Amino acid sequence: MKKMNLLFAAVLALLFLVLGCVRNNDNSWPKINTIPYTPQITMSFHTLFADLATTSESLTVRAGSDTTIFTTKGTKLHFYPNSFEDVAGVIISTGIVNIRITEMYTIGDMIRNGATTMAGDQPLVSGGQFNLVATLGGNAVYAHNYGVGFPQPGPSSGAMFLYAGSTNGTTGITSWQASPDTSTGKKASHTSNDSSSIMPWNSYYLFDSCSTFTFVNCDHPFTTGCSHFQSLVNFSDTQFTSQNSIAFICLPDYKTVISNAFFYNPGGSSLNGSFYAPAGTNYVLIVMSNIGGAYSYCQSSGIIPSTSDSLKISANMQPVTKLQIISNLSAL
Repeated sequence: MKKMNLLFAAVLALLFLVLGCVRNNDNSWPKINTIPYTPQITMSFHTLFADLATTSESLTVRAGSDTTIFTTKGTKLHFYPNSFEDVAGVIISTGIVNIRITEMYTIGDMIRNGATTMAGDQPLVSGGQFNLVATLGGNAVYAHNYGVGFPQPGPSSGAMFLYAGSTNGTTGITSWQASPDTSTGKKASHTSNDSSSIMPWNSYYLFDSCSTFTFVNCDHPFTTGCSHFQSLVNFSDTQFTSQNSIAFICLPDYKTVISNAFFYNPGGSSLNGSFYAPAGTNYVLIVMSNIGGAYSYCQSSGIIPSTSDSLKISANMQPVTKLQIISNLSAL
């Protein structure tokens, strides 16, 4: 009887897990041939590829003060006297807050940290993202309100919004809230020159009011319609599966990263899925695998079809070292 109860509990847990993976299709972007699917990816990015992660930077700031900090990669952090609060929502006005920030301004850095530019099932045009963790005396510190600036290679008249992100507990992949926060201080209509920057560049997307730490993204939805595509990444070797491999479809012109963690694997040696992208756009496919500590890698490029269709790609996986993967991703 005890075994039967354990079996029944396991079946219930599996049902809750499957139901919890159902995708939210609530968005207003143009779609073509929407086909629902259920992700069945069991790999964990940070278990397989933790060694690829970029290095974070550590900073300190005095709580209760008005302080502006620039990271070595140029991110601007403007902390107000009321920027920090504890778990109960009480403003922290004294003490030294330790900041650890991981910045991602390139496609390669996003992939190395398992971060996408996906809002729900829709891709985003990216102006950069970061993961910020704050502590005081070993205890977590939370954001009340602070300013942030994302450095850009040059001026831009395009608007950007702040998105809050979260990491999927099963896949380890980070994606973003379905819709941006359009409240005051959370939209930048264009880049601005920041004369206070000590960096070689001074074009920034500046936001006066960011109310979250952890994952923060400076992005914008595609202004043109995105077509729906079925994708199939075929492996020539059956040892590569969705349990040890992951694929990213990148759109370099928009700094967009789409992950197959949103895909499903119907069985066999392939990664099969569904995604949205603007037709006629250049793409780069990145496939990585870790089997027992041995890395394999494939990179190919092409053009998203001009009509909603299937995108079938053969992944010719080659054995590589960790440093070779990092070097390839750094060139993106």
